[in-house]
Amino acid sequence: MNNNSIKKYQWNVKKNEQNKTLLNFIQCHITFELSGRAIKRCIENGFARINNRVETFSSHKLKSEDVISFYFNEEVITPKKQAIEKERILFEDEVLIIYDKPSGVSSSPTESSNINLLFLMKEYLRDKNHSYAALLHRIDKGTSGIVALTKDARQEKFFLEQFKNHTVRKTYFALVDGAVKKTEGKIESFLGIVKKQKGFEQWSEVPEGKGKIAITHYKVIKNFNNASYLELNPLTGRTHQLRVQLSSMGHAILGDTIYGKKYHNFNLPAPRLMLHASEISILHPITNKILTIKSGIPADFQNFLLKLR
Repeated sequence: MNNNSIKKYQWNVKKNEQNKTLLNFIQCHITFELSGRAIKRCIENGFARINNRVETFSSHKLKSEDVISFYFNEEVITPKKQAIEKERILFEDEVLIIYDKPSGVSSSPTESSNINLLFLMKEYLRDKNHSYAALLHRIDKGTSGIVALTKDARQEKFFLEQFKNHTVRKTYFALVDGAVKKTEGKIESFLGIVKKQKGFEQWSEVPEGKGKIAITHYKVIKNFNNASYLELNPLTGRTHQLRVQLSSMGHAILGDTIYGKKYHNFNLPAPRLMLHASEISILHPITNKILTIKSGIPADFQNFLLKLR
């Protein structure tokens, strides 16, 4: 995403404007033509803040003296038509396909949209007269990078057993809030669902016995004044594992509108969730050898990194 497409607007809520919704307030103050639907999409994607706190609910009621920041993002309101891009296929043979998913595309169907990587991959394979595709794991909609799918139902169990037994090795890169002091370490905690609505699950660290064990190794690649660039190696694959654990450390992933509502040190708005799935190593059922596939850091991630240097 091009950061030049983001423009910042800021206003103070006056006494006679209190109790207005965030959506209505922005509609009243925007000086150019922009539909309520477009504003709502920007808000839901984390481009609005109230008193420097990310707010993703357009119906939020405002108070007098609130400071509203709105980052108009043209690319968010004019999404590109989604389709499988052949240059993003990092590996493909008769049983396995590994795809470099862009940020903004769901891995699997959601209540709000049926357009997702699995659907698009089935369409792509159908055009090649291939009838089967199944996800072997998922990454969040905002996360970019490696997703593995099988093209052979007979090999699906073989692959899934590797994920279940935690023998698949994965590497992620993340930009997080604040300077992480310890240069490397291990995060071990238990994760459980604390909120569930409209098909969405919100997770949190919970006491032992109340959730599932989650283990992540991390290493600081570089510390900036108010952010850190990390390499992450999750040994388990819990839902939202990296996002929850880093947020609990006090170093939420930049651009995380769920687990990073308030950045304590960082004010520059991230163009999206700054998390990239960079590498996977998995045992191939035909060659019986470990297959390692890598994905380069995408341009929007690199451009944002340059702003920190």
